[in-house]
Amino acid sequence: MEKKSTTESTPQVEKSPSGIKQKRKLPEPSFNNSTNVKSSTNDPSLHQGRKRSRPQIDGDWPTHIYIPINFEEKSQEILQKVIKKLAQEDKSNVWHSLIEKNTEVFSLHLSLSRPSFLKTDERDDFINQMRKFIGGVDLFGINFSNFSTLENDNLTRGFLVLEVGTGHSHLNLLVAQINRVLKKEVQLP
Repeated sequence: MEKKSTTESTPQVEKSPSGIKQKRKLPEPSFNNSTNVKSSTNDPSLHQGRKRSRPQIDGDWPTHIYIPINFEEKSQEILQKVIKKLAQEDKSNVWHSLIEKNTEVFSLHLSLSRPSFLKTDERDDFINQMRKFIGGVDLFGINFSNFSTLENDNLTRGFLVLEVGTGHSHLNLLVAQINRVLKKEVQLP
């Protein structure tokens, strides 16, 4: 799913072929093709020292619903300065930035679910349910309002996060609906 707007607080509209204005829907999410995705190993060195809370099991597919966030270059520069300043103040040496200047990937995202696991034979049903659900969701705008920190359930990793201001109520409804689909379709850890 791609984020289309961060500044508008009302859904975007477009004219249908008949000239009637209609609300635009969220774009269809992209899913990895199950025949092309190889399961990963349990090697923490491959992902900044993170240890899995549950070992990789063949036939289980970690699942996480999120919206990629694409910031403009100016916003990226501001975030990089904030992270650099915080890392200098915190001497714990555990900062792992996802927005390093020397990488091409600025991989921030807005999580809409907790991690969960799908069995191979559950994937297609889950993908179909998510496509059906997302096809009915209207676009809405969000703005970020504040910095905050979160920790994972095991208290082994911390995260610097941007809190959502405008659009928060829309996101809460979206998360609640996604959770209903997840409860029907997947194994929660």
